[in-house]
Amino acid sequence: MKDQIGYYKQVQPFQREVSDLDRFINCRSALYKHLGIVPKFLNKQSILEFGPGFGENAIFPLLQRPNHYMLVDSNEVCLEKTRGRLMEFCSPETKLEFRLSSIEAFESADFFDVVICESVIPREPKPEKLLAKVAKRVSAGGILIITCQDAVSTFAELLRRLIALLVVSPSDSLDTKLGVLIPLFDSHLKTIDGINRSSADWILDNLLRPWEEVSFSISDAIDALEGEFDIHGTSPRFIDDSRWYRTIRNSNSGFNEIGRTAYMANVHNLINHRDWTPAVPVHINKLLIKLCSKIFRLIHRFESERELRLVESVLDNLQQVIDLAAGFSHDTELALRDYHNVLRKYLDVGILDGFAEFSSLFGRGQQHVSFIRRN
Repeated sequence: MKDQIGYYKQVQPFQREVSDLDRFINCRSALYKHLGIVPKFLNKQSILEFGPGFGENAIFPLLQRPNHYMLVDSNEVCLEKTRGRLMEFCSPETKLEFRLSSIEAFESADFFDVVICESVIPREPKPEKLLAKVAKRVSAGGILIITCQDAVSTFAELLRRLIALLVVSPSDSLDTKLGVLIPLFDSHLKTIDGINRSSADWILDNLLRPWEEVSFSISDAIDALEGEFDIHGTSPRFIDDSRWYRTIRNSNSGFNEIGRTAYMANVHNLINHRDWTPAVPVHINKLLIKLCSKIFRLIHRFESERELRLVESVLDNLQQVIDLAAGFSHDTELALRDYHNVLRKYLDVGILDGFAEFSSLFGRGQQHVSFIRRN
């Protein structure tokens, strides 16, 4: 955690590209609808956002004219830039408030109709503890919006991180590392429709930042919030609930168990953002999670130990992931096989050939999830 704080003092949090404001607002509107939140619901509500960065994601809810919008961040530079950016989107009837504080140190007597925390919790060494602090401020019947990620959804990014570890030296400056990595991965990033950040920002945030050996999946979030919250929506959407509402007779509604089951049946779809295939048996996805998590740990160890035997173990376990992928996605299988061949050649003869099928493989990274606090 301290390493990451130091890193983001050296490298300012990254700004999203919002020059095409209509497109950005439409995307954010679609996100809220995926999460089961009608945009007009935000009108005249109180909203609290933790870790807003430079405030781009606050634009859409502010346009819905809430009564109160509070933004909490520990980075004073971010908060000041956010203040300057958001004033033009804030209507006179909205009380816009900024609080300089970490999430851990934040205190307030107020409860909020909507509490938002994007791109923060999964990167923390104790995500459950941080989530509890965030969720504490949601009013009864209110909405909590967070992001989750796991070893499957970030698997393609993890494999690129391994390449970065192999081709740049830990002692190189950030500028030197970017000079090597931007030409290597720029064409990959250009395959993503709607990406709203520069290649340099993406590489700094995903391949070069200090990292923790932690993921925080949708299932983990459900478990952490079980006592007081019900899962409401996800983006991408994958939860089907065919029950007749008359059969749901108490506050323990069963939504969370349905959410867990749907996650486990569909987690394989998080490995490739271009693909969505039918649900698979849970034991297949449990094995997929196990293998991706093991590769995560091997690469994490390689970053500190620099032992090539660990990379050989990555290749062995990756072959098992490829065999699993053959059963649910031909495109994913081809992409991972391409990566395996390129890495094998690099280890054997020191030549890093250009990727073909793998270049367009990106996972579904972060998933947005909404929860309702029980009355």
